[in-house]
Order: sequence, then structure tokens, then C-alpha cells
Amino acid sequence: MEQRPRSLPRTTTRSLKLIALVTMFLDHAGVAVGRQLFGISGYWTMRSIGRIAFPLFAFLLVEGFRHTRSRRKYLRNLLIFAAVSELPFDLLFWGWQDRGQGCNIFWTLALGLLGMMAAEAVKTWLRDRPAPVRGLGVLLGMLCFVILALAADILRTDYGDWGVALIAVLYYTDALARIFPEQAPRWRLLANALSACGILLWMSCYDLSVGFLNESRGAAAILPLLLYSGERGNYRLPKWFFYGFYPAHLTALLLLSRLV
Repeated sequence: MEQRPRSLPRTTTRSLKLIALVTMFLDHAGVAVGRQLFGISGYWTMRSIGRIAFPLFAFLLVEGFRHTRSRRKYLRNLLIFAAVSELPFDLLFWGWQDRGQGCNIFWTLALGLLGMMAAEAVKTWLRDRPAPVRGLGVLLGMLCFVILALAADILRTDYGDWGVALIAVLYYTDALARIFPEQAPRWRLLANALSACGILLWMSCYDLSVGFLNESRGAAAILPLLLYSGERGNYRLPKWFFYGFYPAHLTALLLLSRLV
């Protein structure tokens, strides 16, 4: 009997979250104890693996924005955990004397979410207007992202204006994919491919701006993204686990760094 070729395994929303959490943990563990325990090569290896995390978090934010029941509650949750996470983030990355030098990634995600909410509000406002006016709405939406990116830069959030820029790129690549009907064959593959191209473009521009390979070390992030099925996943984890993991792991690594 002729055997059918095995299809590639598909990733789900929850598996993307777990990949992002694990790679983020390795990145932060590298900051906390990487040099002391594994030397400079181990430190750079952990930080390089950690570059995978943020593109996945940004992609998941756009997915969550499209599917959440309440965008306001989504924003509220991000802001709550941004506030809860700020002290352990400051102490781990800056220390007590230099605390306040930057803000954690939840603030970046919240600003990106605000940008998407503003762009959608503009789109809704201009929905019944003539086509040229609706086209102007795209520019107004981009202007909202620019303003929020400047806010991220002023607040010195993690990834700053570049972080909000990636969220904007993924928001518009998702909007571009939605020009085609979601029921069309291979629509999910098209949407994933557009997102992957947006991430690679963002990585290239980021690294050109800083003058060395930094974010491009996380290009492996596009592999699980290309295999994304659009499904939530079968296994269950409490929603608050994914929020609470961030301040919890920062606190644990802070304590470990003090012990080491």
C-alpha cells in the first residue's frame, strides 16, 4: 500500500505562546546569570535564542486583538501586569540605583494595542465615506502608530519605538491578508507568509539602524509562525498563567542572580 507523505506539524496559539515564553526566559536568564554560570559564549547563545520571543509576542498580540471579546479588557490586563512587573524588571535589568531607566515589555504591547484600537476607530469612522477618504484613513491610522511609537521612545519601553513599529507592521500585513476571503484555500498560509515577511523586514531595518546583527539572530521565529494553524490548541492553561509568568520569572531570576 502506498504511504501518504506525512504533513508537517502545525503550531497553535498556545504553542506559539509557550515557545515565546521559553525563549524569553532563556533571554532573561542570560541577563541574570548567563555570564556567571556559562561564560560569555553561553550568555550570547541565550540572548540570541531570546530574540525569537518578541516577534512571536507581537504576532500573538495582533491575533488576540482580532479575536478577543473585549479589547478594553485586553488593554486593562496589559496595563495591570505592566505595573506589577515594573519593579522586578527594573531591579533585574538596571538595579536599585538606576531603576527607571526603562520600562518593561508590557508597556510596549499596551501601546501597540492602543495603536491598533485607534487605527480601527479611524477605519470605522470613515467606513461610509468615499474610497479616497477611506484611503486617507490608512494614513491617519499609521499616524496614530507613529505618535505611540514616539511615546514608547520617550518612556524607554522595552524595544521602544521599534517594538510599536513591529506591531504596526504585523497589524497591516494582517489587514492586507484580509483583503482575500478567509475561506479561500491556503488563506492561512498567505497570512502567515505576509507576517513572516514583515518580521524579516523589521529585523533587517533594526539591525541596519544599530549597525550589527541583533534581532536577525531571532529569525528562527518565522518557522513556527509559518506553521501556525490559526487554532487555539487543545491543551488548557489558565489565561492568567501567560500574564503572570512575566513578573513571576523576573522575580525568580532576580533572586537567583543575587544568590549567584
